[in-house]
Amino acid sequence: MKKIAALVGAGALVLALVVPAMAVWLPTSDVNISNWANVSTRVSTSANTGGNSIGGKYVWGGKVTSGDAMSVSLTSTTVNTNSVGCLTCGDDVNVSNWANVSTKVSTSANTGGNSIGGRCVGGGRILTGGAAAQSEVYTVVNTNVVGE
Repeated sequence: MKKIAALVGAGALVLALVVPAMAVWLPTSDVNISNWANVSTRVSTSANTGGNSIGGKYVWGGKVTSGDAMSVSLTSTTVNTNSVGCLTCGDDVNVSNWANVSTKVSTSANTGGNSIGGRCVGGGRILTGGAAAQSEVYTVVNTNVVGE
């Protein structure tokens, strides 16, 4: 009988210690995030169908034809993006972001600079294509989302 009473008492003591802690325990934590970034991007694109020539001492006719030149550059930079999912953080989320982003883009297209030349030129024809250049730069810096 004493053994049974001792086991019941020990069991009650364990339950008395564990159950209240499990019943009211909610995880809480402070969240501290610190980001630092230094990004330097340099992009250069070019397309060239120009610079063609017909030449000589005597040129009788001739034709220079160049095609289209198209140059496109797309630069995308995303720096210091944080997403914190925390139900119990409340006001205990501290985020510090610092970023220095430098983007330099050069885009060119050329179909010119074609020539027909010589000491004596008797006609000739130059046909050039179109030239198009496009640059797109997307930069997203220091984005923070805190919530569930």
